[in-house]
Amino acid sequence: MIEETSLSLLQPPLWALVAELLGFALLIAHQLYISRLFRIAPERTCRGRANQLRQQWVTRMRALGSNLLAAQTLRDWVMSAGLLAATGILLSLGIFSLALQGGDWVRLSATLSLAPVPVAPMGLKLLILAALFFIAFVYCALALRFYNRTGLLIHLEQEDQGDAGDGLVVATLNRAGEYSIWGCAAICWRCPSASGWSGQTGSSPGPC
Repeated sequence: MIEETSLSLLQPPLWALVAELLGFALLIAHQLYISRLFRIAPERTCRGRANQLRQQWVTRMRALGSNLLAAQTLRDWVMSAGLLAATGILLSLGIFSLALQGGDWVRLSATLSLAPVPVAPMGLKLLILAALFFIAFVYCALALRFYNRTGLLIHLEQEDQGDAGDGLVVATLNRAGEYSIWGCAAICWRCPSASGWSGQTGSSPGPC
């Protein structure tokens, strides 16, 4: 009885589940730490430094009156956010279609992994992945919206914006940047998840 219990604890499915739960726990702990650090000392985070850089960029562009340079930079940001949005929606629809069609998930797991494990709820996992990629698409689409709004605001004279001035432009641009970051992160985080959920023991979801 003791030997059977010990052997059951060494089965690959159990270790795969432990690895996935540990990965999720580490990811959540990391995000909570970064969120707290962003509130206390934003200059120590990438988000905080990016916000400061965008603020300096807006101030510089408004001082120079260089609408062409501002439009070119915004165009690059719009193109990158649009590429991520297209990637997210294509992956979401493709995985959703695959989940509805069904398939031999055990054979797929054995093909992709050196230590295949049972993957009975694979269809549900695929639906979750599709939903997460769709969330990434929504974030990138919102980033596109705020980038376009920034393009309108930055070409207006400060007198036309009332008391807000550059602050309104900076806030809109920072909102677009944060949506773009979250969209990119959502796509990157799903890559290890897709690898782990396909049956590869030890793969856990987390940032790429």
